[in-house]
Amino acid sequence: MQLSLGVRPHLRFLVPPDIRTLDFAGFIALVFDHPAYEGIDVELDGNRVVRILEERPPQWYWDVDWYWSDVPADPLHTLALVTELFERADTLIGRFTPRQIAQGFQLVVGPAAQELFLSPLWDANLPWTPRERLLRSTVPLYERLFDVEVTIEHVPFMLWDDILGYRYRNPQLAHPASADDRRIQDVVADVLRDLLELDGPWSAPGALHGAHHLNHPRALQAVEHWLAKPGNDDQLWREYAEEVLRGDAM
Repeated sequence: MQLSLGVRPHLRFLVPPDIRTLDFAGFIALVFDHPAYEGIDVELDGNRVVRILEERPPQWYWDVDWYWSDVPADPLHTLALVTELFERADTLIGRFTPRQIAQGFQLVVGPAAQELFLSPLWDANLPWTPRERLLRSTVPLYERLFDVEVTIEHVPFMLWDDILGYRYRNPQLAHPASADDRRIQDVVADVLRDLLELDGPWSAPGALHGAHHLNHPRALQAVEHWLAKPGNDDQLWREYAEEVLRGDAM
């Protein structure tokens, strides 16, 4: 199993970490500096049949003696840490394996600790500026990491699914419920447009998936513009973009 340089075998956390006390280096160590499964767990034969070779072990963050919802944290400090992670994500390249990077992001945006790390984004009682900065920091996240280290699994395509969930997926729910809801939708629409303009190996597919979940007119217009570019000839993603515009994408 390949580990990052200097990585230590995982030691079971007996008490939850205190996010309030972490600087950026400590946050990176908490999230990424753990062994990850590095084997081959599926194979695809010539008939495009996927065979499961072995089950991946559970990620380290499920094997703790407490709940991530019990972790002490200050929401503004947490926003700042996650934003800095997105803005400086290129510093992970070479330090951790793609599997370790994927595992870490799955902790931050996935079901184990999403309430801890992402819920401040949706708290209208918090200042808008740090929440907006977090949303906009997804552009350098794609440009400097996901479009460079393209073997990171799952996260680049699923990021907006994890961030937005099904808040706006239904057209009836896409109408903003509040002024705060409206500005979140507007900023995400702008971000998805910027990602489609990057048109990288993961920024474009991730943005297409995001447009599916956001269901915002400006995001769908950005998808139309992306489709109209002559150079976008990847048939798989063109078909997916057309499904997004029809409203029947997965």
